[in-house]
Amino acid sequence: MLTIFRRHLNSCGRPREDRTYRRCHCPIHVEGKLGKDFLRQSLETQNWALAQQRVSEAEARGSWDNPDAATAVTVADTIDEFESDAENNRRLNQSTLKKYKLMFKQLRAFAEHKGIRYMKELDTPTLRQFQQTWSAIGPRTVLKSWSA
Repeated sequence: MLTIFRRHLNSCGRPREDRTYRRCHCPIHVEGKLGKDFLRQSLETQNWALAQQRVSEAEARGSWDNPDAATAVTVADTIDEFESDAENNRRLNQSTLKKYKLMFKQLRAFAEHKGIRYMKELDTPTLRQFQQTWSAIGPRTVLKSWSA
């Protein structure tokens, strides 16, 4: 159970230990146990409604950690991992690796041009746009490069 309170500044005039008074603009802090962890920290806001929202979201997740931080995987990291796996673990032919490297080189350039940094930004319409950039090569070549 997490409790939010205002930690009064010296300029406020209220005693620092008074956690019940809310009518000032002092910073809001949170304290309590969430899951197995004891938490005591600033919420870095003076807005009471925003503080309550952050705390209720954390209690619903069961963790104070931001869920988006763990899932933010970059396109470059994913490509590097795939290429490493293809070369070392899957032992693919050099011709197949060459096709993958060409496709990933084009994907990196496309992502950089569009400002795409994370994998979660590569949705189906974006990948269709990427495939449409292959106008210089014929449809049969496109099919072969995908089925490598």
